[in-house]
Amino acid sequence: MSPRASRLVLLLLSALLAAGCGFQLRGAANLPPEMARTYISGLDARDVLFLELKRQLRAMGVEVVDGPEQATAQLRFLERRDTRRVLSVGNQATVREYELMTSVRFDARGIGNDFRRDPVTLTATRELSFDETNVHSTAGEEALLREDMQRDMVQRVLRRLETH
Repeated sequence: MSPRASRLVLLLLSALLAAGCGFQLRGAANLPPEMARTYISGLDARDVLFLELKRQLRAMGVEVVDGPEQATAQLRFLERRDTRRVLSVGNQATVREYELMTSVRFDARGIGNDFRRDPVTLTATRELSFDETNVHSTAGEEALLREDMQRDMVQRVLRRLETH
């Protein structure tokens, strides 16, 4: 097995183990009671960010509802952007590394209450080494890195929503 394939397998196994055991680097966020029934807008229901956010909120006892009419708060994603840019170039002008970036802008508003979190933009970045001789492996590694970035982004969003 090539070193690149070994690294990909190790990264995949680490991600699966961390996800399987419910590992969280930090303790659960202390969300305001106004978020007891939260409606999430601005993200596709199949989006990894939406699904992970919904899972985390439910694990914290928040009911994620299907519409604002059922909610006590609305978590609004105003912007979401995933980008990739060249970080370094090798011999013969071939790409050696990319920088992956995910950026979200969101706010939260109470429905029928005074709860409010002003708009904030969060950005997560990762570096991806590119191997032109093994494009499939590189694509798989990029997908894993993007999923990791989504999980990181969910934790950061929850931290911004915490009561102080």
